[in-house]
Formats: sequence, C-alpha cells, structure tokens
Amino acid sequence: MYGVVVSKKDPVGMNALPILLDKGFKKEGEGIFKKNDVLLIEREEDVLYLKNLDDIATVYNLDYLVIISRHSSTKQMKTLSVHPTGNFGEAKYGGNSKELSYTFANGMQRVFIELMNNNPGDYSVTLEATHHGPTQYKTPMFFAEVGSTEKEWNDMEAVEVLVNAILEGGKRKKKSGVAIGFGGGHYGPKFTPLEETIAFGHICPKYNADKLDEEMIEQMMMKVSDGVDFAMIDEKGLKGQQRTQVKGWLEKIGIEYQII
Repeated sequence: MYGVVVSKKDPVGMNALPILLDKGFKKEGEGIFKKNDVLLIEREEDVLYLKNLDDIATVYNLDYLVIISRHSSTKQMKTLSVHPTGNFGEAKYGGNSKELSYTFANGMQRVFIELMNNNPGDYSVTLEATHHGPTQYKTPMFFAEVGSTEKEWNDMEAVEVLVNAILEGGKRKKKSGVAIGFGGGHYGPKFTPLEETIAFGHICPKYNADKLDEEMIEQMMMKVSDGVDFAMIDEKGLKGQQRTQVKGWLEKIGIEYQII
C-alpha cells in the first residue's frame, strides 16, 4: 500500500484532488481517502513542510509516499518530473540541513515510465536532482510534478496524466537495478535517458558536488529503500577535483561505479 499526498497550498495538488476523488476514493477520516491499496492524504501545509507523515504511514502500513506538486523554473520549461528530496547543504526550502530523505527508486521509475508513455504533447519528462524538503521522515517518498508556470499547473490534461502515472505506476511490479548519480545539471541530462532501464535514487548535481563528503554519500546509499547496486558519474558533468573526490569516497565505501 502506498500514499498520494496533495496540499491545499499547491495548485497542482488541488487540481489533482478532484481527478483522484472521481476515481472512487472514499473518505476514511479528516483529509484521508482510500481506494484499494492507495491512500490519498490531503494536507493544509505546503508540500515542503509536510507534518506527521510517518504517523499516517504507520497506521496504514504504507510502503512509500508520492507528493504531487507544482514545479517552478526560471527557464519556464514545460515539464513532468520526478525527484527525491534532500538537502546536500543548508536547508533553505524545508527539511534539515545536510540530510536526505528516504526514497523509493523503483517507485519513482515506474511513475517516470508512465509519464514517458503518456506525454500530453510537448512536455519534457525528466528526472530532477535531489533537492528541498521534507527530509525528516522514515517513510520513503518522492515528488511527482507539473511545471513550470501557472499555465502548466492549470493544464488539466497534464495534471490528469500525472495522476494516472502515479496510480498506474503503483501497479507495476518489475524491479530494475538501482543507481545513485553524481554530476550534471538539475535535470540530469545524462541520467534521465537511462531512467527507463535504471532506477535512480538520489542524484547530486554539479552545483552541489562541493557540499559532498563521505557521510553524504553514505546517506545517498542508505536512504534508498530498495537498495543501491552501483553509482554513475557524469564525467564531464563534474569538475576534475569533484570527480576525483567522488571516486575516492565511493572506492572507500566499497560501491562500484560507472563513468558515463
């Protein structure tokens, strides 16, 4: 069983809510709805500052959570995206500093594949690097988003595609090998094309690589609920010193890595 979370402060979540309810979710309690093995959770607080999720996950024995959210970008790209949460450095947008959330790489991949198969036109379907909160929960989670402007947030076709991807992805059982990624830009240009065959967990982009240390890399490995099989390094997506340090830490920890 897994949970889908929407926030009253998030336009994509509020556009997704009636679509979800029309699919037959029945009220279980205040802000809680259920259909078969899916729990729908409606919250008052913003998605970056969600509260008490572990309590709900424990009561309903949830394996993971999918947070529906808007995506914002100065580039104003039309995107459907998925990503884990976490802060490699200071916590500016929720969660705790130097803390990553638990995530579920195969669950994220399954939603990604459904988005790829049902892209509503000219949206870019992409991974995003690990960023922002929440970080404090033991229940694995990831975000599924529509971006990047108000126009896309209110594109009901795109929102419905996102909802369907979450629900259909939740039915998939096939498991892929799991990787963590290092380097490149925010949208993982080397990793996104591989996501249909490799399930990525946490990704540290170039702009956060200077914040890495051995402890953070251990978090990237330990906080993927389905385990990490290997690491992937975007060779040209890191500075030389960053690349050398990452390789050294991975070798010390004892995880295999591939250079792409």
